[in-house]
Amino acid sequence: MNKNDKEQQIIQKDKPTKKKKKATKRKRLKINSEDEYIDSSIPSDDSKEIDSQEQNNDSKPEVIHIQDELNPILEKILSGDFYLDRQKAPNVSFYGQFQFIIEKRMIYWSKLRLFETFKKLFPFIQLSQAQFYTKTENLIEPSQRTDLCNLCFEADQIFFIMQIRKISFEELKLDDQNKLIRWKDHIQQSQHQQEQLQQQINNLALHEATFQIDYKENFTLAVNQDQTNNNFFDKAPVTCISAVVHKGVGYKKAEKKVITILSSVLNHTGAFSLLCIKRMFESSFMKDIDSVHYWSDRGPHFRNKGLIWSLLNDSTPLIPNVSFEINFSVPYHGKGLPDGVFATYVQGLEHNMPLGGIKSLSSLAHELHFLTLQQAALHNDESREHEIIIFDVDRFETSADYLIMDGFKKFLNFIVVDDEIVGRPLTGISDIGEQNFAMNSRSRKVKGTPKRSTVLIVDE
Repeated sequence: MNKNDKEQQIIQKDKPTKKKKKATKRKRLKINSEDEYIDSSIPSDDSKEIDSQEQNNDSKPEVIHIQDELNPILEKILSGDFYLDRQKAPNVSFYGQFQFIIEKRMIYWSKLRLFETFKKLFPFIQLSQAQFYTKTENLIEPSQRTDLCNLCFEADQIFFIMQIRKISFEELKLDDQNKLIRWKDHIQQSQHQQEQLQQQINNLALHEATFQIDYKENFTLAVNQDQTNNNFFDKAPVTCISAVVHKGVGYKKAEKKVITILSSVLNHTGAFSLLCIKRMFESSFMKDIDSVHYWSDRGPHFRNKGLIWSLLNDSTPLIPNVSFEINFSVPYHGKGLPDGVFATYVQGLEHNMPLGGIKSLSSLAHELHFLTLQQAALHNDESREHEIIIFDVDRFETSADYLIMDGFKKFLNFIVVDDEIVGRPLTGISDIGEQNFAMNSRSRKVKGTPKRSTVLIVDE
């Protein structure tokens, strides 16, 4: 044996020897078939073993098509009476055009979050996100804080309890009964104000108008095609305030006009709102109007004593030679035509964003006007063409006058009668809760410097 052979032999001896793994023994599981096996390393009470047995024992579910009427089993589940014992639950599968929630309800978080919670609570239900959205059309997501009405939310919760427990109004606690009574009055007042506005629009006389105004707060746009999550206007927001005007032009005939103001001023205050209203009345469409039914929501930028005084006082009126009736919607129920205007703007820009994006107020005004001009031509309706105004303010007045009035928030309607301001809880009802106030005002100091956005006025 030579030297190299010896070295090779020593190396082979030093290598660690690998032990052969023994194959896991399997025991025959003697049940229905002689060909099924079970690993002896898995305990009989292991979750994997239980799931395996349940899958083997489950038969195909009975498929039920839901059409006009709900199936009793599905109705029981939707009412909250769940099958807690899986062994006793019927093995059925439903399909068809049915809704998980029968009545329309406002939800207080997103549908996506609700879907994720649903999947965690009921992971065994095979349901995609698209199917969940289709089956929950009656769930309405709040689009603004004004959608969140505490009275309506409490009533919704009580109705849900009544539905689950199958109890009547008389069986509720006294406190819950009172909440539902207050809610019913609240809804009736909201419907009354909406009906009054519609009646005024339908019965406008010559030179008479209704004027609905609202802010689109935090109006943001994705200005470039490659930007997401509104990055540009999150840094440079734009104030957008729109008014929908119906003007009487003959017997029960009216013309409609939308006037929108875009501004870099971010102060959504009463002082700025009044300046915007004054600028809107300089429009040629408003020149022959001498009587106005003013409508807005209960936001503090509109519903304040300064606005009441500025529009109704006869010594220094904001809009000379025009008489006003001031109306407000019921709190948290102020959705109206201006909200539809904002939706038109957002949807139109989402589908028609210029390739170069929108980088200034002038470009935004041009695009919005062009969108509405297209709609007017498409529908052969001149009222669909909006008047878009870019408005700026150098400084505010450092003092503001406001009406001296107690219990201001109780009233939704204000008019002038015999040199006095009359407040009414509801529009068109003079015999309940009416109160007269003398035309007296006070002044208070306000900030004169506007808060501004960094958005460009014109393109560079």
